[in-house]
Amino acid sequence: MTGTITSSGTYSTYTLSAPLTNGTNIEFLNNGGSAAGVLILNDNAQASAFAVTTTTVAGNLYASATIGGSVLDFEPGRYGLVGDQITIQVLSNLFDTLDMAATAAADDADFSNEILTAAKNGSQFLLLPDGTVKATPESAVTLDANEASIVNQIALAVLGTAPAQDGATLDLGFALRTNPNSNNPFVDGVLTTEQTVNPCFAAGTRILTVRGEVPVEQLIAGDVVITAGGASKADALHGVFDGPRQPDTYPIQLVAPVDGELHWLIDQPAAAKLSHRPGAAEHSTSA
Repeated sequence: MTGTITSSGTYSTYTLSAPLTNGTNIEFLNNGGSAAGVLILNDNAQASAFAVTTTTVAGNLYASATIGGSVLDFEPGRYGLVGDQITIQVLSNLFDTLDMAATAAADDADFSNEILTAAKNGSQFLLLPDGTVKATPESAVTLDANEASIVNQIALAVLGTAPAQDGATLDLGFALRTNPNSNNPFVDGVLTTEQTVNPCFAAGTRILTVRGEVPVEQLIAGDVVITAGGASKADALHGVFDGPRQPDTYPIQLVAPVDGELHWLIDQPAAAKLSHRPGAAEHSTSA
């Protein structure tokens, strides 16, 4: 089952306090109105939306996290309206969990101080498509390579895709929240996007493939789709698959139906949007 977040006139929130069942997702419906949807990810001693896995490679310990699925149709603001947002409660907790570097203790302390300062002065971290993470100038913060890597891992944990893979620029802002047990407030991360991440295509949307236009619900594993610019070189073509996402690929992934309507998760770089048009009897896509 896929959870949905409406956005029809008032803010609608969806709170996740445990990882999703494997293979399920959360979708922002973006179905009109003057307010966007908000996904809140709990991460504390009582409940956490994240499942964390540790592995050892060549004697080095690595950690990764996931919410158990992906966040679909995560959209930016437009026409003066606020876009979708994802709040990661007590962001430093997740950072600490993922930090396995030899410098972890120092980095964890630095990161906690950096995001507290950013929350107080209203600055943000920008997660750029080239994989770099930059603080906005007013923050006077410079993240080291380990900190930047973990921030990208957090985006991957939340969205199921990293900015460098998805061609998106993500904005990571910060919000202070009262800590009932301390004079030091909690610092939550607030993730927004400048491009749609993991857009969904409605059933009936026609996708241009090497065998012609095909309704998205009729795509099968192995189909090759063509970009909007008509590019035909290999690195601009993306195949349909029905298994786990592979590194450095931007496939069309079949996703569980929502209320009887079939959806497909599109992972693609911003420079290679797919060629598509809505089906005559279906609503337009949100890509």
